[in-house]
Amino acid sequence: ADEALQAFEDASQLQPEQMGFRLNVALAYHLMGNYDRADVLYRQVVAEDDSYAGLYDFLAATETAQESYRIATGYMHQEQWDKALERLDDALAADPELAMSHNARGVVLTHLGDYEEAYRMFERAEELTPTDAGIRLNMAIIRHLQGRRHEASVIYRQLLEMEPAYEGTLDILEDE
Repeated sequence: ADEALQAFEDASQLQPEQMGFRLNVALAYHLMGNYDRADVLYRQVVAEDDSYAGLYDFLAATETAQESYRIATGYMHQEQWDKALERLDDALAADPELAMSHNARGVVLTHLGDYEEAYRMFERAEELTPTDAGIRLNMAIIRHLQGRRHEASVIYRQLLEMEPAYEGTLDILEDE
């Protein structure tokens, strides 16, 4: 099974536009018991070519905000920012209170260079989960990228008060 999966993945990488190859990868993961990975890959194929919709519905359950988020993170790992953004928008439409989707959307927007909107996403994520130090770290990074070093430093110090384990994460702000 591992050899078949590798062959399907190789074919998919050589010809990424061939959705059938990618569908075979999803099917192989499903047959190997990795249902989450199969689900993400299948949904990506259907999102890119809806002619595959319904073909292997057993690979996918009804899509929820969590599943849209999971698919988005798959796109993020592949640095497919526009596709990730679409899926995060789906996730937030399904559940506007899902903090991790706001945070992930902020990360994608950061990669796309929209720092102001990214910061707004992090602020909303923080409103929903004020104890998540990772969100505060993202806020400090954005302010630093914007050249707002003092604000970045203040946010970073607040982060370290919340979670001392982050010390050293942003050395550039530690001497501010």
